[in-house]
Amino acid sequence: MAYYMRLRHLFILRSLLKLVAAKKYLMKKIVLALLLSPVLSYGQLTISLVQDIVSGTASGTPRTLTLHNGDMYMYAGAPGSRELYRYDGSNCSMVQDFNPGGDIDTLALGGTMLSHNGILYLMGNNGVTGREMCKYDGTTMTAMSDIFPGIGSSNAAGFTVLGDKIYFRAQDTIFSEEIWGYNLQTGVTAIVHDEPTANGFPMGFTIFNNKFYFSGFDANVGHELRCYNPQGNSYTLIQDINPGFFDAMPGGLVVVNGKLYFFAKSDTHGREIYEYTGTGTPTRLTDINPGTADGVLNSTGLNLYNNAFYFNGNSGTADSLFKYDLQTGNISVVYNKPGRDFEIFGGKLYFTAEYSPYGKELCVYDGNTVSMVQDLNPGAAGSDIWDKTIYNNEMYFMAITAATGAELYKLTDAALAVPAVSAADEITIYPNPAGNQLNVTSGVQISKLEVFSVTGQLLVSEMPMSRSATVDISGLASGVYLVKVNGEVKKLVVE
Repeated sequence: MAYYMRLRHLFILRSLLKLVAAKKYLMKKIVLALLLSPVLSYGQLTISLVQDIVSGTASGTPRTLTLHNGDMYMYAGAPGSRELYRYDGSNCSMVQDFNPGGDIDTLALGGTMLSHNGILYLMGNNGVTGREMCKYDGTTMTAMSDIFPGIGSSNAAGFTVLGDKIYFRAQDTIFSEEIWGYNLQTGVTAIVHDEPTANGFPMGFTIFNNKFYFSGFDANVGHELRCYNPQGNSYTLIQDINPGFFDAMPGGLVVVNGKLYFFAKSDTHGREIYEYTGTGTPTRLTDINPGTADGVLNSTGLNLYNNAFYFNGNSGTADSLFKYDLQTGNISVVYNKPGRDFEIFGGKLYFTAEYSPYGKELCVYDGNTVSMVQDLNPGAAGSDIWDKTIYNNEMYFMAITAATGAELYKLTDAALAVPAVSAADEITIYPNPAGNQLNVTSGVQISKLEVFSVTGQLLVSEMPMSRSATVDISGLASGVYLVKVNGEVKKLVVE
């Protein structure tokens, strides 16, 4: 009997040893799977929920994240009670119940915000005047005008400062959708230009050579590239890129190294990238999809990173993320899916894209490889990230998960928490406050120098390729700006 008992014990022990070995083998497979996983593993990136603005699985849907006076503002709240919220680095709360029982934005899509001289300008609906230009002075939010009288909405958007005015597009019952201006000195809001032949549909305001350029419409040539010059109040068609009454639909306007870049469509070449020096006519740079088909997709802008544009395109096979090198003119496919909502953070390019089989998640490009940061919303649904904004050395955004709905999240890069710049490499900007010129010095070569409005609008972009640079900022209005040098951000005051 004892013999059989010992035999049974040996059998049990042998089974346990096999089970342990099997678990070790399984663990090795798991570890191997993790090592081979397409998910990025820098070991220093962390995505975390900042605040569940509307608790539970319902959505707070924070949109139009905007930096203002050291805090971050946004449209947020449950449907039927969306208001202006402020995040101070620790807590996100409603600023004011501006529209009791209603929403100040449209369908939880946000709107335009502009921080200028201590005032936050934004589109808002108080329930009486509709969606109009409003301002928040740090204490109270007020409607500034009623361009579309009564409950109707002008849908004021595209706020852009040039000289003593804030320019924007708006519609009313007489002029339809046109360019309007708010005079910062007199407080008067008035129409700037009325296209006599039709609704002007101005879009994509971009400052270049102390003028602003945009896509505008008239009944003779359709949607084409136009320019408004406040000096002399002149309104000019730059070129009928798609001749006749056919739309070129210029988009993605951005200024780099003293030139204006954009994409536009023609019946001969489809939608491609153009360059404009400020004189003569624009030059087409690409023919990504030879023939009449579009090479550039109208789904995102031209996003500058490491002296190249990143954009969605199609060379005749599939929609993909493309790269256009500004120095060499080379065109290449970076990723086999289109991306959107691009942001540079920690020297890398982040964007939202489909990453099979995880759905639309946060992706990152380090100059060589595209990887997914994290399957934030596990499964194939994706977290559909929007509105990436850098604040306090972290990247904030709206993300959707099954657990929280659409809420405010952030990405933290541990490598950025510890200063890695030596005294010899320190970047200096002067004078600050500045007037017409800004000087920048660095202990290392300045590969990229950019000036942004506090809302994130790119105003100046240069690539000095030296340790010092002088930048013409005479076209910037008085206010606070962000200067980004080799990825490092400094605050600039222009007087």
